[in-house]
Amino acid sequence: PALHDLTEGKVFGVQVALLFMASDEVKEKYLPPAIAGDLSLVYGFTEPQGGSDAYLMETRAVPDGDEWVISGQQVLVTNSPAADVTLLFARTGEGRSPFALSAFVVDMDQPGAKIGQEFGKVGLRTVGLGELLLDEARTPASHLVARKGAGLQVITESTNWERAFLLVTALGQMRRVLGAILEDANDVERGHIR
Repeated sequence: PALHDLTEGKVFGVQVALLFMASDEVKEKYLPPAIAGDLSLVYGFTEPQGGSDAYLMETRAVPDGDEWVISGQQVLVTNSPAADVTLLFARTGEGRSPFALSAFVVDMDQPGAKIGQEFGKVGLRTVGLGELLLDEARTPASHLVARKGAGLQVITESTNWERAFLLVTALGQMRRVLGAILEDANDVERGHIR
């Protein structure tokens, strides 16, 4: 799929990360249904103890043949109650090295992967917020995004795209509000009050 295809629907960092950094197998399997709105992709990065500090991440992924086995907990995951698939970050190396994290695409309907509790929110309550729990969940080696140790690169590139898309959404909303304000001001100037 082309980038402009992604921008026609709800787009955030997950889809862009998959488009630019995932294997062809992953792109073909997940992007078409995500673009069509038939698959919910979420971004699992924040943990209970370390928050979004990548160096404190405790979720682990270990290779086992042609699969990775992942265990850990991700919290404050936007739309997790409806998650079909997650772009999940896990420690694949030791220490505070920038190359100790990797990114994986994980199906949430497999043994060892489950959607945990949903958290209450004050705003944007129509989009759920919750946790993802992984207990020796397996994902194919081809679901490693970019390469082993490229987790921080994936985080940086995907969040930069996400911020840009969020800005565009905010600018669109501000333009609509400004248009309504100008219309009201013109009506008042002409002596028409709504």
